[in-house]
Amino acid sequence: LSFTKLNFHFQDLIFKDYIGKFSMVECYYRTRQLWGGVGRFIMCSVTTCYDVNLTDPEFLPSSNSANAKFLLSSARAYADDQNEVFMPIFNRSKLVEREFYALIVLVMGETSCGVSEEALVLLDRYRQEALEGLQCYYQNELGLTDFSTRIGNLMSLNHAIQECKSLFTVFFRFYATIFDMYSTNDMLRKMFL
Repeated sequence: LSFTKLNFHFQDLIFKDYIGKFSMVECYYRTRQLWGGVGRFIMCSVTTCYDVNLTDPEFLPSSNSANAKFLLSSARAYADDQNEVFMPIFNRSKLVEREFYALIVLVMGETSCGVSEEALVLLDRYRQEALEGLQCYYQNELGLTDFSTRIGNLMSLNHAIQECKSLFTVFFRFYATIFDMYSTNDMLRKMFL
């Protein structure tokens, strides 16, 4: 069984549940790689960087300056909450590239979106393969005999990402309501909620 053999509906559910979590993991990892940690700049993707000090409401999808300023302060509070949840364990973990790849597999496997038993079995298999690959990496390439702390850190990061996804869902609902995004773009609702 492979992902492409799953019913399209379940592929869609898994993707929608995964994309935000993947983006968070990638954002933090790339930001640390490029800037040494979360500070003024955050890498949103390989090609997109965000300046957290940006305070100009002109880039927002509303001409109402009061709403825009309120959204900016809310976005800052959301980012602060997310950083408070994720950054301590992320900084302590000091992920290497192999662990980064394993983490993006682990976060895919944690889903509560109502997929089939077949899909859950597939996600469990991916998770098992990632953990077995890490075990080989730790033993054969790093020469470690005790890697329980490193695996524990990955599991803690996985849990933190799940919590951050919940924070994102709340923030996105707020954003969509303030700017009445659903009346013009139903795709965003389908993608994120």
